Amino acid sequence: MRPIVTKKQGADKSESRDHISCRTFLKMLLKSIYLLVAIVILWPILQFITYRPLKKSKIVIPNGSILKRLVHRDGVFINRIDNKILILADRCTHLGCVVQYDPASNEYKCPCHGSKFDIKGKRISGPAKRPLQVLK
Repeated sequence: MRPIVTKKQGADKSESRDHISCRTFLKMLLKSIYLLVAIVILWPILQFITYRPLKKSKIVIPNGSILKRLVHRDGVFINRIDNKILILADRCTHLGCVVQYDPASNEYKCPCHGSKFDIKGKRISGPAKRPLQVLK
């Protein structure tokens, strides 16, 4: 006759507790992953729904002031060319990177893809197809 071996009741409960806590952990992990995926998918939609156009700002240059050099302020380049004030947007027309003025070559250069524009904003080279935007 074989002896009857019984498990301790306390050990059986602790095993089931570990199993339940692992299951609970996995459920929480899956819920967190689902939440993260939902945020990644819904964020652009939320940005689109809550879009507000930028407010127009006005740059005032007093009539008596003499603009002697190129000024970069509030997203625009302000320059005096042929006794006229020329205001150009500082965004490349290719993908919208902020162009930088190079005083050595007297050109605007896009650091992202290498587009070049002359001092009046006309396209010289690069992937941009249009000149810099002239603002009024």
